Amino acid sequence: MNSSGSFRAVLSPARAEQVVRRSRFIGYAWPARDFEALEAALARVKAESPGATHVCFGAVVGGGPAGAAVERASDAGEPAGTAGRPILGVIRQRGLVQTAVVVVRYFGGVLLGAPGLVRAYAGTAALVLDRAPIGVFRPFVVWELRVPYSLWGPVSALWQGRPGVQVGKVAYGEEVRVELAVAEEESAELASQIAGRSGGTVMPVEGGVRWLPAGN
Repeated sequence: MNSSGSFRAVLSPARAEQVVRRSRFIGYAWPARDFEALEAALARVKAESPGATHVCFGAVVGGGPAGAAVERASDAGEPAGTAGRPILGVIRQRGLVQTAVVVVRYFGGVLLGAPGLVRAYAGTAALVLDRAPIGVFRPFVVWELRVPYSLWGPVSALWQGRPGVQVGKVAYGEEVRVELAVAEEESAELASQIAGRSGGTVMPVEGGVRWLPAGN
């Protein structure tokens, strides 16, 4: 199987806030694999932000195996170009896809002016992305192996502690059945090692490609 490349994306939601000249800015980072995920993130933030003056966002939706990346941004009533685009710019600078950043503002009574708004929104986006867990996703080949108990020790030792292998379900019956996700660039080498150590009796059955954060 041939997939290529990698991509960076937020793994799970994060939150950060700052106060700029009495206005409170709260940033939220969310995974955004598709527009449904983006809409869900916006709805949740709005529900949790009663009385907010503005709820602005920037997002790179999709990208990687989810298809072409699509950019979206909203100033939500702030002067044009002072909120959504600066937030989006930070996401771009970090090289992220499948990522949304929502910034909520509670007006503190002091006007910031256009340059001040740009700095505040971009700065809040940077703060929350500094806190957000970021994953580098790579293509992993999914395998199922059936291993006799007599070979389980020496065969399983081949992937134990190997960063490019993630172990899934393990079932013990007449033999050991294990699901592995193997980094695509390592799959040929590992398959050869397993065949050699088992005398050709253990062969992986491929079940497609899954994009996973490396090291998780």
